[in-house]
Amino acid sequence: MSNSNPIAQPPFNATFMGVAVGAANHYGSSLAPMELYCESGFAFALNIAPDLCPSGPYCWNHESVLKNLRQLGLNFKYLPLGKNASNRNNIVEDAMNATREAVLSVESLEHQLVARMNQEEFELAMPWGPDADACIHRVAIADLPKDEPPIFGFYRIDKGDLASKRQRVLQGLECALEMHTNSAEFQSEGYRFGLSAYEVWSDALQANEFNGHGHWWNSQVWSECRSVASQYFSNWEFGDCKETRSLAKSFSEVSDFLSKAAPHELGNMEKAALVQEAAAVEAGTPALLRDLISKWDATKQ
Repeated sequence: MSNSNPIAQPPFNATFMGVAVGAANHYGSSLAPMELYCESGFAFALNIAPDLCPSGPYCWNHESVLKNLRQLGLNFKYLPLGKNASNRNNIVEDAMNATREAVLSVESLEHQLVARMNQEEFELAMPWGPDADACIHRVAIADLPKDEPPIFGFYRIDKGDLASKRQRVLQGLECALEMHTNSAEFQSEGYRFGLSAYEVWSDALQANEFNGHGHWWNSQVWSECRSVASQYFSNWEFGDCKETRSLAKSFSEVSDFLSKAAPHELGNMEKAALVQEAAAVEAGTPALLRDLISKWDATKQ
């Protein structure tokens, strides 16, 4: 493995970002998790399936986030495991090489970093400890060209150059605004991305036609993202700013509403009401982001 620090994955619900933070820590980055979440744009995502499938946090177009992560010093390259046997063997060989040269993550039921490798197996980071059903502890290399266990692909993560703080902040703000105003660019077939996803979410809850675990998990992931966004704007580094104060307050409220909506034992109409409350608050954030971007551009040196 390259570079100094041991590979470990922090216990974020958004395991894609847990992988990013773990890789950054391994490479000795000084960036805080909130910077990686928000300056990549990931913190502002919202993706929901009509049946509230727990796949919502994963099945959307990450290209803008991957582009932004390059400016944060992390170069992600996706290595998809296709159906072609010969191609799968090549991808596995590339993945094995990556563990010697860079950082590797596995895309399975969750995103997990490869912590160690020997000639027989990959040992994966377990962000929530040894008992998490959605995580795989070890994968035999001989099994990787097969369809089981469910490994969909890998990310090779190389260390890159860190862009200026101004550029990183601007790209994160612009990505956040795009997620609200151009959501179709992020949306995958069968899912709803952006502010309108709240309506799909609320409708499923009111119709009592939804995946109970999926509702809970979407609540956990998207609440975490809003909590991190609130922390980011609360710790704004560039002087007192009414827009960042308002964004910090709004995202804190959204996070709280979604967290309160999560419990399985809560009634469906109560869950729907809390999701609607979150939607009403977050609907005000695009205007704040637009104003903040304009103010940011006006102060450019």
